[in-house]
Amino acid sequence: MPSLKISIPTTQEQTPETGKPYTSYTVKIEHAFPRAATTVSKRYSDFTALDASLRSEVQSAPPAPLPPKSWLGGFLGLGSTASSPEAVEKRRQGLEAYLRAIESSEDGRWRVSKAYKTFLGIGDSNGANGKKATREEAGSQFGRDRVRDSADWLDKHSELKSNLQDARRWLTRREQATAATAQHEAAANAKKSLVRAGTLISALDEGLSRLGGAKTDDWSSEKLGEGEIRRRRDMISGLRKERDGLESVLNSMAVKAAISGSGSSATPSTSSAAVTESQKAGLFKGAASAKPSGRRVLGAPAQETDRTRELDNDGVLQLQQQIIREQDEDLVDLATVVRRMKEMGVQINAELVEQNALMGLFEEDVERVDGKIKIAKKRVDKIRPTSKSQGLTLDSRPVVPCCLIMLELLFVCINSNPGWKATFMTDEAADEYVKKAYVMRPDVVENYLGLSIPILKADMLRYLLLFDQGGVYSDLDVSCEGVPIDEWVPEAFRPNTSLVVGWEFDMGFEDNIMLEFESWTIMAKPHSPHLLQVIDDMVDAIEDVMEKHKVPVEKISLDMIGDVVDFSGPRRLTSISQNC
Repeated sequence: MPSLKISIPTTQEQTPETGKPYTSYTVKIEHAFPRAATTVSKRYSDFTALDASLRSEVQSAPPAPLPPKSWLGGFLGLGSTASSPEAVEKRRQGLEAYLRAIESSEDGRWRVSKAYKTFLGIGDSNGANGKKATREEAGSQFGRDRVRDSADWLDKHSELKSNLQDARRWLTRREQATAATAQHEAAANAKKSLVRAGTLISALDEGLSRLGGAKTDDWSSEKLGEGEIRRRRDMISGLRKERDGLESVLNSMAVKAAISGSGSSATPSTSSAAVTESQKAGLFKGAASAKPSGRRVLGAPAQETDRTRELDNDGVLQLQQQIIREQDEDLVDLATVVRRMKEMGVQINAELVEQNALMGLFEEDVERVDGKIKIAKKRVDKIRPTSKSQGLTLDSRPVVPCCLIMLELLFVCINSNPGWKATFMTDEAADEYVKKAYVMRPDVVENYLGLSIPILKADMLRYLLLFDQGGVYSDLDVSCEGVPIDEWVPEAFRPNTSLVVGWEFDMGFEDNIMLEFESWTIMAKPHSPHLLQVIDDMVDAIEDVMEKHKVPVEKISLDMIGDVVDFSGPRRLTSISQNC
């Protein structure tokens, strides 16, 4: 029920026909729901009678004291307020504060008492339905723990979780403590937190019943939906289980064995709260000689442990249930770890299979290169000039085969650019790549696969690779030492650069061509418009040759195309790039 709004707005000087004049105080009571206001007129003696009744009925003093009877303090009974307006006003303020303190107190015992309701004139009244209305508040038995509204419920729920955390912390300290005083203090604090948690759980249950629409509070206007009620009941249920588990742990904690008194029955240890065997024997002296009953017992008696020695049957049952729950939780965690390890094992296996395949390809490449190097050595030995007069080679230094030089240049380039991936493509791999990458361009695939001249296919392949993938295409006999690839283009020009080519070093020597790009090393972004124009122009040139000589693409020969440099090499790249 919402608190009443109480005030004492005015006072009146009353002069009865018989007796002394006195001051009456107008007490105004404003009800929140239904909205209404009532007034009662009370003397100071009525307030003193109320205070005495409250102390007698509740067995506790109200939260605020009454103002003194006289302006001299009431010790001598002198100093009446009748002739002092200032004293009357001061007493009015004190009486108003007295009533408001009762109404706003978290402990509702005073405001639900019969004396208080009678004083305000709200004890019993007939409503519109003819039933008696009462100001007895549902949940008032919980005092300051009574749930007032939905927000207050959440606050007390947070307090409940805090108490459970405190209990868990004190249980840990008790388990780790060795001194008796530390054990007793930790156990007492844990028990205090658990008792407080139990009170809050009961208050939350009662408050949730009222918030769900239980007819226990005629003044309550805030209701929660069924879904929210179920959610909050689940929250209480989880915390209740946690509280019961902690309480069972507290009950199941056996007293630790005496450290220095375990081996001696004469002097028990005083540094531990444990009870020694000698103390137990002395406590039950005489009972040990009693003979067991003649009842039959199936099986050997269960062995006592430190955790079960001081527990009754209910405590042992709770302990076993807690152990089973802990084992279930450990099993769930273990299953999660096993699943994660299984996933990691599957991924590692897939990676190993892929790496083995790559190693196999690399081994094949090494064997093929090794065979070519051996063939190159044999050919060099055949063409090496010798001196017949001396039987010695004209150059006594060892001859390095061409393939070894290219491999050395290649490894220098790779080592200089560790962030780049080098890919080597065979003729078969190139054919498969063009089929898949340019499946939407059948004219490109048909012309490329049909070419029988290796140099034409090599030139066309570099343009196709760079247009689709981007990156750097470099011949095997090119060295890129000195400047890393990442520094070829200044940072200021990188956003607007799609193609990087170099000047041909021998331009203008024989044919007076002063502007020509080289094609042995090209850098490009994916889908460069320059390279697309080169590809389209080369396809058109191949089809023109086929139409001119009336032959299929497989029959095109070098004498039909003229100079390769013009047909597919750097000059075509130069002319198209300039006009694009």
